[in-house]
Amino acid sequence: MAPPHLTKKSTKTSEQIVQRNGHREHRKRVIEEVDEEDDDEIEMLDADEHSEPALPGDSQDTTASAGAAADTISVLLNDMKEDQLKRHEVRKSKVKKSFFKSVTETQGAVTTLFANHESEAAPIHSAQLSRLQDLLNQKAELEVKMQDRVSALQTLYLGNSGNMVKVAEARIRQLS
Repeated sequence: MAPPHLTKKSTKTSEQIVQRNGHREHRKRVIEEVDEEDDDEIEMLDADEHSEPALPGDSQDTTASAGAAADTISVLLNDMKEDQLKRHEVRKSKVKKSFFKSVTETQGAVTTLFANHESEAAPIHSAQLSRLQDLLNQKAELEVKMQDRVSALQTLYLGNSGNMVKVAEARIRQLS
């Protein structure tokens, strides 16, 4: 049995230069063209597959076996593709599981951290609030004392100013 015959396609490559932001990039563009001769060969292979079975030693035997081999190869390729997709899905699901697990662990760790911080900060906060309340009370007491002293000074000032006026008037009379 001869190895499977695959149709050859002629290719042409062209190089294209693209200029972006002052940098040059080279790209190779591959253009696949099928010659008319290759089209005729493909049509002949299709016609051979639908024709009567070949006799031993006939040239059609090789084309039929090539068609069967091509079918086998395409089945194998499809199986490989499906297996690769399954492996990809398994890997993808593992990544998703590990992601959600790490998200859950991180959320738990953050929640625990904040709870610990809250429990440690609550007594400190209450101590600060009681100290603030004490200072506010002291401030109110000082303001009352200051108001009393200011009113006492004001009374003394008025009294002394009256005395000064009497002394100034007496001195004016004495000098006149």
